[in-house]
Amino acid sequence: MQIVPTAVFFVLFCAIICKNFETSIVTYLHSSMKGGYWFTVALLWMFIIYYLFAFVESRLKVKSWIPLAVLFVISLCIYETCFLPKYFAWAQGYKGPDTPISTFLKDTSLREVLFYFPFFLYGNAVHRYWPKAQRVMDSKWFFPLVIVLVILSTVDVLKWHNLRFAWTNLPSTIAKFGLLTITFMYFRHYKDYFTKMSVAGSVLQYIGRRTLDIYLIHFFFMPHVPTIGLFFDKYRHNFVLDTTLSVLMALLIISFCCITSNILRISPFFKKWLFGR
Repeated sequence: MQIVPTAVFFVLFCAIICKNFETSIVTYLHSSMKGGYWFTVALLWMFIIYYLFAFVESRLKVKSWIPLAVLFVISLCIYETCFLPKYFAWAQGYKGPDTPISTFLKDTSLREVLFYFPFFLYGNAVHRYWPKAQRVMDSKWFFPLVIVLVILSTVDVLKWHNLRFAWTNLPSTIAKFGLLTITFMYFRHYKDYFTKMSVAGSVLQYIGRRTLDIYLIHFFFMPHVPTIGLFFDKYRHNFVLDTTLSVLMALLIISFCCITSNILRISPFFKKWLFGR
């Protein structure tokens, strides 16, 4: 049910927001990002791949964590090659001329699957082995180690640039997985603040239930303000200012998306076919 709503809102986006409907349809269909509507397409591919893996895994006589670990390592290796077109011409990354393989990856949005599938598997592994993951998180050395790795990796990505060529994406990868781990640990540690009994918890849970709605609708409310980008390019970035403006803009857009979603959900037909439920 994800593809039908995505197709509907994609066509509406091209018709309402884009200047030329036909040109936009053709251009976005041949792009990996699909005008922003790549996520549900990529997520469908991820579910297909994972369910095929789960089916094969269920046929194995011995139950073990090894098959999932092997799949994760393979996906991570493919992910790394996507950023190294000089060494792995099949992926092309974001550079170089198109090849039949890279064109196929863009048209199907499989390139985005290659980029994000390791994070999908990482979340799945944490969920699958949650008791063991919690024991690791509760150890005294784990959180400080993650913080140190994230800081060093982020500084190298943004400023030092010590690792180049074949190893250049390693600090970025460590930082991403480290930040994802910190997110798990943060929400687990402060879980009492995110229940329905608290205002913040009830709001976040409501937004979580409407994630698909917000994703499909928010492109219609995204502001086009290039002057803000020019301002930040001219002056030094400030984390507090950047974050505050981003959060305020995000909350405003989310509010309009939720209002639009509630209006459309008045119709049972729209509720089913536009949002799948």
